[in-house]
Amino acid sequence: MPCPDQTALLKIKISDDDRILDCTFAKYSCGKPVGIGSELKRLIVGMPARQVLDLSLPDAAGRLGLHSEDDRFLLLVELEALTAGIALFLGVESGATPRYSLNGLRREDGYFEILLDAAPVPTAPAVPLPCSSYVEDRPTS
Repeated sequence: MPCPDQTALLKIKISDDDRILDCTFAKYSCGKPVGIGSELKRLIVGMPARQVLDLSLPDAAGRLGLHSEDDRFLLLVELEALTAGIALFLGVESGATPRYSLNGLRREDGYFEILLDAAPVPTAPAVPLPCSSYVEDRPTS
């Protein structure tokens, strides 16, 4: 992208039993939205969060029927952001670049909402503790 103001925003909703309820990925450049992914969402809603961390690009692309280079690249960007957000929430390593940072964590009735930002270059600081450790009333089962 020619503009220096590239920003990616990710919102993930994870249930109390750590299943994906919803996710929204949006990228902005030059002050305008570039795209909002829904293919990956179709695959991962209802999936356990830890299972999403194990999802590979070839597996996800195959299950979604995405074969073009452009579609696979967009899926890669979304999958990298999603696994980074889930890993931050669970407090595990994702293997993603360190350009993702926590923007917010909100506890709602029955789920957590995670907001994640992606810097255009790898400058975002790592979160030292899992997001779930910041919420005292998280159910343990």
